[in-house]
Amino acid sequence: MPWNWQLSAWPDFYFPPECIAEQEKRFLLGVGSCSVFLQKMDQQNRTQFIVDTLS
Repeated sequence: MPWNWQLSAWPDFYFPPECIAEQEKRFLLGVGSCSVFLQKMDQQNRTQFIVDTLS
């Protein structure tokens, strides 16, 4: 799968949200359950956790 910026229509990129709605829901529910852990972490670990999660 190419990156957004590798597509011929870039930067006029459009992706129908309904195509990823279920995956987005699962992602947000999973991240939400991690919020308790985020509150207990120091700033450096919190930042690294967010980067790892979004990757």
